[in-house]
Amino acid sequence: MEQNQSVKSSSELRRMSREQLKGKWGAAVLLIFVFGIVSIAFAIPYIGPTVIRLLIGGALTLGFKSCFVRIARRENFEIENLFSGFKNFGSALVLQLLMAIFQFLWALIAIIPFIIILISIGISISDAAYDPSVGVKLVLAYFLLIVLLIPAIIAGFRYSMAYYILNDNPDMGAYEAIVESKKMMKGNKWRLFWLRLTFIGWNLLSGVPLICSFIYLIVVAGDSERIPIAIVLIILSYIVILVASLFLLPYIETSKANFYENLRQLKENKLGVEE
Repeated sequence: MEQNQSVKSSSELRRMSREQLKGKWGAAVLLIFVFGIVSIAFAIPYIGPTVIRLLIGGALTLGFKSCFVRIARRENFEIENLFSGFKNFGSALVLQLLMAIFQFLWALIAIIPFIIILISIGISISDAAYDPSVGVKLVLAYFLLIVLLIPAIIAGFRYSMAYYILNDNPDMGAYEAIVESKKMMKGNKWRLFWLRLTFIGWNLLSGVPLICSFIYLIVVAGDSERIPIAIVLIILSYIVILVASLFLLPYIETSKANFYENLRQLKENKLGVEE
């Protein structure tokens, strides 16, 4: 494992991830595939009720994160490690619930004013035959919603290291893991945001075929013979996105694991200096 003695830039974290994934791309892609299949299976009505998905989500995510921590530490991992989070099922479940509740409470800052504005707009529409300002009010309402959702997004970054911390400290409580994550992310939220943003180019690139396919569909909308071709192209484009995601997600997740490792090393070095 590389010793992170200083703050690593996004480019350094990505470079480290590419090196760590050498010889492990196949296993990492398979891991993403299995994780996706399990997640989708429990999202289908009657096959996997929502309550089951909620129950296993935390443990599954914990195991998922642990696999990429292993990659970042240049340790071997097996697909079975995906389910290692079930060894700490209780804490993982509580962690998932607490994170969801806290983020929802932050989101209420945006949701409540948005609902109030929509209700007021609805009342004004019912009271008047036509109000030309309704469109402007709706635009402002959605803009306000986006702005007020920022605290909830920031909260997500604040709690983002909790699963990694719980993985390294299985005896730690879920709330304590969240508290430690908040401490670890203090002053580092922008760094993680920027790291995630650096992958947007790959996401956009994988979406180019889909965009082109929809443009083609619009162009041939009046041609019944070409519409089936456009539909096939759209389906193929979604397959391209899926395949691209199988290779992109290991890269992203390993980079995030390296981000955690960097913060952990910095914290340990700081404690060592203080002692």
